[in-house]
Amino acid sequence: MTNILATSDTPGHSNFINGNTDLSIRDWRNDNNRNRWAAIPQGPCPAGWHVPTISEWMAEVSISLSGGTATSGGMTDRNTAYSQLKLTATGYRRGIGPSVGQLSAVASIGYYWSTTDQINLDGYSDVGDCEVASSYVQRSDQNKAVALCVRCLKN
Repeated sequence: MTNILATSDTPGHSNFINGNTDLSIRDWRNDNNRNRWAAIPQGPCPAGWHVPTISEWMAEVSISLSGGTATSGGMTDRNTAYSQLKLTATGYRRGIGPSVGQLSAVASIGYYWSTTDQINLDGYSDVGDCEVASSYVQRSDQNKAVALCVRCLKN
């Protein structure tokens, strides 16, 4: 793990970047770019693929759940998320706070990035994510220092 925030999307090492260095940034990058994946939606995906928006995620969630827009079928829980999109309960790696770097919710909840950035109630820039649990699938928000899984969609 390192406390040095990255200055580019390719930091030149494989260390986990501790987002505690400046809690006002809450990011693994030093620029707090609110449009990082929105401006280049390919993000970490290969050419011809992109990180989904929160709307694209919610289009796969049953309309019976909060935020879901899939009118036919759609994910409702961890089992349907796996059977439809092979999403697993990945957990996440904490990016800020006293337990930075630790894995959490592994085998319990899956967290997947979107490109949708927003300002949270505390005034910080967070990114929307798709949260897959045993009894629900929902939209959630995370700070950019947290390590979630990326699922790429074909353009």
